[in-house]
Amino acid sequence: MRSPTSSACGDLMTYNIYTPSVHTILMRMQSSTTHLYYAAELASTTSQSKPTVYKALNALCEAGIIYGTEESVAEDTNRAPRINYELTPLGLSFVRLMPAST
Repeated sequence: MRSPTSSACGDLMTYNIYTPSVHTILMRMQSSTTHLYYAAELASTTSQSKPTVYKALNALCEAGIIYGTEESVAEDTNRAPRINYELTPLGLSFVRLMPAST
């Protein structure tokens, strides 16, 4: 597992991590623990809105279940860098203990 150079998780916010939305995101992230996920990809693959995904990702970062790292983007690229998220060791244990569905 990669170690983050700096956490790219957003501001701390209060959000319930025991929701169906969070469960869906965590199940998706567990399906490939070597893949780095970004918010738009998770929104698309889980059929959730981007605001819902961002809220869930921030809450999961706050809880230490995932962490985010900002990707490097070449200066000549016309897009903002994405934040890539992955499960922490704690997060992987947490997900493995979750029931298959809520």
